[in-house]
Amino acid sequence: DGYEGARIFGENTLELSGMPLGRTPEYMQERLRRFFSKFGPVKHCRAEPHPADPYQCEGKAWVTFRDKAAALKALRAPLKFPASLHDKVISMRHLDSDKRNDPDYFEKSKFWDAQLVSVARQLHAELSADLGFRTAGKPLSKVGVGLWERELLPLPAPVLPRGRAGVPPSKGLHGVPTRAVQAQTAVRQRFGSWEQFLTESPFDQLFALERLPLAPVAAGGNGATAGQPAAGHGS
Repeated sequence: DGYEGARIFGENTLELSGMPLGRTPEYMQERLRRFFSKFGPVKHCRAEPHPADPYQCEGKAWVTFRDKAAALKALRAPLKFPASLHDKVISMRHLDSDKRNDPDYFEKSKFWDAQLVSVARQLHAELSADLGFRTAGKPLSKVGVGLWERELLPLPAPVLPRGRAGVPPSKGLHGVPTRAVQAQTAVRQRFGSWEQFLTESPFDQLFALERLPLAPVAAGGNGATAGQPAAGHGS
């Protein structure tokens, strides 16, 4: 029924699916224990042997923590094996609450990184081309106006062809549609605010923030502006 791991190993157990083949269960158990121990004490770590070959993993594993907080913290940490272990991105499920991780975390991270670079380029071009922005800057409260990014649309996952031996390839963001929206989501997801985004390296080498007196901008804004771009100069 999918909960045998909880019955065998107890509460605070994570079920791992998509484990790489070609290594012994003992090897994978040691790697998993080293990875998950940084989130809290690990009670049990079990990689299921393959029924046809006990010297390699079957594809599933279970990790049991001493407390729930550590298990949920580990669930939020993406687990991706290196190229030597087939670049496997592991799906995880907390058996007590049925909460799951996002196996597409790495693909989404690359997508949002690309959006951040695009937003920075747009803002740099805008500040460089507009005489008013070059002299007075652009209000931080309106810095996203006129800038665009792509966002992922939450549509049903497409049906993917089967790979070798009937194993489906990694889904990633294959075929997921996007749409253009005003820039803000990528910045807030990664940095929390425009101010943090513009002052983080390497973007702080392109942009400068200046705190202006409140009186001249009382009609709208907090006095902070994204100042003149300074490409090639340090902050």
